[in-house]
Amino acid sequence: MNFKLENNKIKLSKFIIVLFYIFTFFPYLKIIDLGTDTQINAFFISIVIVFIYGFEIKIPKEIKLLFLIMYISIIIGLFGMINFNFFRRVFNYITLFFVSFATYIVMNGQEEEKVEKYIKICINIWLVVGILQEITNQKFLTFLISGARTSATRGVLSLAPEPTYYGTMCIFFILLSIRFRKNRNLYIINCIVQIVFLAKSTMCTLILGLMLMIYGISKINKPYFIFIAVAVFLTSIVTYNTIEEYMPNSRLYSIIKELDNPMDLLVEDASINQRVGHIYYSLKGSIENLGLPNGYNKWIKYIEEQHNPYFPWVAPTISIMSGYGAAIFELGIIGIIIIIISFKSLKFYLKNKSNNIVFLLSLTLIMFTALPLSNPIYSFFIGYGLYLKKLKNISIIKSDNISRIEGE
Repeated sequence: MNFKLENNKIKLSKFIIVLFYIFTFFPYLKIIDLGTDTQINAFFISIVIVFIYGFEIKIPKEIKLLFLIMYISIIIGLFGMINFNFFRRVFNYITLFFVSFATYIVMNGQEEEKVEKYIKICINIWLVVGILQEITNQKFLTFLISGARTSATRGVLSLAPEPTYYGTMCIFFILLSIRFRKNRNLYIINCIVQIVFLAKSTMCTLILGLMLMIYGISKINKPYFIFIAVAVFLTSIVTYNTIEEYMPNSRLYSIIKELDNPMDLLVEDASINQRVGHIYYSLKGSIENLGLPNGYNKWIKYIEEQHNPYFPWVAPTISIMSGYGAAIFELGIIGIIIIIISFKSLKFYLKNKSNNIVFLLSLTLIMFTALPLSNPIYSFFIGYGLYLKKLKNISIIKSDNISRIEGE
């Protein structure tokens, strides 16, 4: 293998790079209102990047598999009804391929320090807009996004359509921040503050708690486990007291206050109940169909036939409120292959293996929520992970060659 060729940087236009980061990390910005939450801006700039620069680079096999899945998803759709829902659902898998490939190309055209710089700028923009909405007007800059919706008892939106999506973006930024070389903890705290005190999202706060639980379990045999457990416990107390003191009228506090047992959270909170219900039914529907594709037009009818006392808030909707759940229900076992591809792509995202497992489980947890595969930040992770994997392979080959030369 030619190291120089494999590790050469592609010369990309700075204007295209900036547009790519804007559209990827602000996926809800409205240029043309299509009536959907996630906009198609990142998809279009990714097509430009792929067709201009894609021929200059060796394509990873994971990207080739995503292309095959995109092709299969179109074929599956053609066996059903061709309508707007068909294009909307297939768009998830088309975007997954193009944005993942475009990210891989962009990473090959930049130093990682610059990538970190762009991500930090984006995090701070989300924070500033969120703070301004909190202290001035909830509707500040919401004209920039499609379908903005919140209420007096919920959090602000920043640059997302609803507080839960704002919180979800911040969780993704946490997963990006853990690779930062400078001010890592500062940016992680930045994102946590946005989730708890600006977005005030019950769902995202719950996901944060589960992520901390996964991290704690991974360190249970480590000597500093007690320190981690105490730190999490004290942080939880401080957070609860702060919410009680400064957000007594928020939806998040009202839910925490009224809970007598954890199952009440599932049944009483409509948002969480719908999301968990969609995960449950999407997996159940796939298993009942023996892992074969259900296509894109069976979901509403399937939900109408389901009755479960634990999911009273689940109602028929056009879209499945789960990224991975939708892929598994619509594509069957092929949807599971997407998850496997994400694991293989992000194998070397973090150097520490146990930390990387925690990261992968956290990413999987998020993608089972109501985030569609068309959200470009998920595809960004796959492309970014593949670039890091390439660097790792080059490093291993160089090390082997050095060892071979020294042995001679």
